[in-house]
Amino acid sequence: MGSRGDSYDNALAETINGLYKAELIHRRAPWKTKEAVELATLEWVHWFNHIRLLEPIGYIPPAEAEANYYRQLAEKTENTGKLKPTGLLETRGDSIERPRPHRPGRAGVWVPPVRSAVPISKPVENPSYFQRDFMQNALLLGSAIFFELIATASLKASDGFTRLLPSSLTVLGYAASFYLLSLTLKRMEVSVVYAIWSGAGTALMAVVGYCVFAEQLPPLKVASIGLIVLGVVGLNLAGKSA
Repeated sequence: MGSRGDSYDNALAETINGLYKAELIHRRAPWKTKEAVELATLEWVHWFNHIRLLEPIGYIPPAEAEANYYRQLAEKTENTGKLKPTGLLETRGDSIERPRPHRPGRAGVWVPPVRSAVPISKPVENPSYFQRDFMQNALLLGSAIFFELIATASLKASDGFTRLLPSSLTVLGYAASFYLLSLTLKRMEVSVVYAIWSGAGTALMAVVGYCVFAEQLPPLKVASIGLIVLGVVGLNLAGKSA
């Protein structure tokens, strides 16, 4: 256990461990190598400290809040040293708690924390860990939907599996779609994945049927496709906020 208020407090440590497991370890399991876990952990720690916005500290990253705190503490310490002790401070001396610098240098001179060469408020050019994670999930799920469309359209053109090329595309397309869908299910909830996969596939297949097979697309079907699209958008928003 550490002193009061530092990061060695057991409750705070358990909270961070729980976030780490929920947001990284369990979310991207199974892990193939120890090196992959170590690299992902470094990315998560950087994202948590320098990019993640926390409501209790005013929607700013923890690193920015820490820099603000020590800057204010340094200014308060400097101003306190210039004031002449009076009243209760003069009579009771050191019995009153005074601000203490976090990193004293030589002869008690305040040494500010080392600041990053890149300002914290500067936008990060590379996508963060969770942005990359979302893009990977979207790519896998989008590819699964694409191959499902290819397979379903080929099934229509196979004429009851009597034509070789469309029949082969049907089998290969569904195999690729289900394989990519299985990879997506390792990273996302099954309810969200299946709803998006089936809903988006249904809506897009209606468009393919209209464009390729000259099927009818009445207003009611168009309105139904719009509702499906709204449902897919809602599921994506619900997945991000979870």
